[in-house]
Amino acid sequence: MKTSRADNRSSQASDDKGKVLVIEDNPKNRKLIKRLLEIHGFEVLEAEDAETGIQLAGDCHPDLILMDIQLPGMDGLEATKIIKNTPAISQINIIALTSYAMQGDSDKAKSAGCDGYITKPINTREFVGQIKGFIGKKEATQPPAKEGHSKDPKILIVDDEPMNLKLLQGKLKKEYDCILTAADGFEALQIANEDAPDIILLDIMMPEIDGFEVTRKLKAAPNTKDIPIILVTALDGHDYKVLGYEAGADEFLNKPINTVELLTRMRSLLDMKKCQDKLVADASKHTDSQGLELVDSFLNFQDGRIQLMMSDSDHCQSVQLYLFQQACDISITNELESATAAILHHSPDILIIDHQLHEAAYLEFCEHLKSDERTGNCQILYAATEQDLEKQFSKIEHCIDDFLTLPINVHELRARIGVLLKKKAFLDRLYEGQSNNIQAIITDQLTGLYNFDYCKHVLKHELHRASREHTSVAFVLMEVSDYLCSNNALGHLAGDPLFRDLSELIQRSIRKLDIASRRSKQTYAFVLPEADTEKTKGFIQRMKGLFMSQLTAVKVSGKSADELFFFGFAICPEDSDLLEALIEKAESELLANRRTGSDANVEMAALQTPVDGIGD
Repeated sequence: MKTSRADNRSSQASDDKGKVLVIEDNPKNRKLIKRLLEIHGFEVLEAEDAETGIQLAGDCHPDLILMDIQLPGMDGLEATKIIKNTPAISQINIIALTSYAMQGDSDKAKSAGCDGYITKPINTREFVGQIKGFIGKKEATQPPAKEGHSKDPKILIVDDEPMNLKLLQGKLKKEYDCILTAADGFEALQIANEDAPDIILLDIMMPEIDGFEVTRKLKAAPNTKDIPIILVTALDGHDYKVLGYEAGADEFLNKPINTVELLTRMRSLLDMKKCQDKLVADASKHTDSQGLELVDSFLNFQDGRIQLMMSDSDHCQSVQLYLFQQACDISITNELESATAAILHHSPDILIIDHQLHEAAYLEFCEHLKSDERTGNCQILYAATEQDLEKQFSKIEHCIDDFLTLPINVHELRARIGVLLKKKAFLDRLYEGQSNNIQAIITDQLTGLYNFDYCKHVLKHELHRASREHTSVAFVLMEVSDYLCSNNALGHLAGDPLFRDLSELIQRSIRKLDIASRRSKQTYAFVLPEADTEKTKGFIQRMKGLFMSQLTAVKVSGKSADELFFFGFAICPEDSDLLEALIEKAESELLANRRTGSDANVEMAALQTPVDGIGD
């Protein structure tokens, strides 16, 4: 399934490496496997018998199952057969685990339906690499989507010329998998009613019923009125655009179609549609009509706040003139410091910026605007010539929502403003409630720190900034030892209270520009802008000192900081300037340092040495 930019911004939970179900009756084996997987960013589910494992597979649809063969009661091979014969979960890959590597066991596992085979005791250094090849095709492991509820955007292309249909399909197929086509207006109306596409690309000049009439009919029908429509035509001229927008079209594209413009317009409309659908779904949990009334209430944008940050005074005047009598609140500033203060104090709905966005300071300003929870919903509209757009788009695409082609056309400006204001209103309403609050989305509920998805989002932006400004940034991982988390001698001092105390101490102790997050139960992650190797080592030593002096559970443990807290870090650009490579480097160093801790040394040595009964 292709991923839109909006999906990347909000991000996925965990490290997006997959969900693994471990079906193993030996608690030591489960614990070892879970730790190895979690430190590499996997989400782990556990079951100690076959029946529980089958139930979890059906409920949670993991990306991979690690199946112990010697389970009590129903064995792993029988469980594998049941899973592989259940249509909803049959595509999940299963790796067999066994302590008894007898001749023919591999063939038995394959005959039962297993996709791989690993013997125990597992090799802790090679284990994750062994299973990675069985994870990645997440689409195949998801439950069958109900008709009309696919997560992939559904695109309908309408054109009476077969060659034009093929051309548009070619432009879109790399980004979107689900593409429907119609050869005339009547077929388009039928497909729109039956298949509910998420967006429609509609040719204007068609026989019998043209694109204008199709648009009017779709926008007049309750079940299709919210589908975004992009009108496409080879004709140019003011009158055609006026007719299109009056009919209810959301966008207008001229042939030959510019691919960047096409994909940007579609992305913007699909983002808006996604927010709208979510809003309707949430509101409709109360009453069916309430959700529709809520959407209709957003169709009047008389109080839209627009901030102009355009160096060309003629363009500023054009925007003001074209939006005259639209009752928008328009303000103008080009001074970056005053603009920053004004926007943080009272975020606009839309920021329109021109070629100043090419400058590092303005680009960083927009990146921070998008990453700050107070201003993240602000829609950034980039005004550029076609030539400038072609040259600069790849550098700025990550922080803009749409673009406006210069010289400014009044109808295109109003269309851009209308779509972005509507999208902004939907986003604001979505995040008003506590369950959908942006803070809740990016925050770990137990500790109050950021979650790891948001940490990666910030790290990505800091890597861009470090590359642009030739500075450094550090990524740090910290793991809390098992002893400190679960030792009974610590009583109530261990467990959740420990994590809350630890997280509060971290929040009080880091710089304002640093980011602290919780990656998994025992692992924390930090982003340290402008930190080199020496500063990062100093940060780690300072954290250890604070933990030892201020955490009660640490004081009564009788152990050293190096036995209780394990760190790994990586520096950009010394180690890499790529996000995944930095994370992998920090993971590797964390694992190595954990082995040097006293409790880790004992545990890892024992787990890497075959012990009688370990697979029982």
